[in-house]
Amino acid sequence: ILTIRNFRQIRVHPTLNEFNTNGPLSSKDRQLAIMLLFEILIFIIFSLIGSILFVYTQRISNESKTIEQRALDFFLLDFGLNLVFIQASTSCYSNLIVSKSFRQNIQKPIWKIIPDHCRQKLVNHWPNMTSNSLNKTATAGTVQMRTQLAHT
Repeated sequence: ILTIRNFRQIRVHPTLNEFNTNGPLSSKDRQLAIMLLFEILIFIIFSLIGSILFVYTQRISNESKTIEQRALDFFLLDFGLNLVFIQASTSCYSNLIVSKSFRQNIQKPIWKIIPDHCRQKLVNHWPNMTSNSLNKTATAGTVQMRTQLAHT
C-alpha cells in the first residue's frame, strides 16, 4: 500500500504545450518499438517451450521407464534449461539484426577500443612500400592488362 502511495506522489503529471504532438514516430522510436517487440516475442517463445518441456518431464518423472526413456527425459530437461540461457543471450543479436541505430552505436565504442596503431598495421600491411606506391602498382597492373587485351 505504501508503494502505491509513493508511486502516486512521484508520478509526473503531463502538461500540455505546443511541443506535445501526436505526429508520426521518429525512426529511432520506431526501431526501439520493433526491438521491444522482438524481445517480447523471443521471451514468449523460449519461455513457452521451456515451460512445456519442464512440465512434461515433471509429469512423467514417477513412471517406470527404460534407460532410453530416462535419457530422453534428461535431455529434454537439460534442453529446456538451456533455453533460458539462450533467451538471455539472443537479445543483443536480435537488436543488431533489427536496428540500424543500435548497430551504429555499437560500432562507435568498438572502434574506440581498437587502438589507432592496430588499424594502421592493418592498412599498411607492407611496411616497405608506401600506400601511394601500392596504388601506383595496382594501377599500372590494371593498365598493363588493359593494353594487352586491347592489342589482342
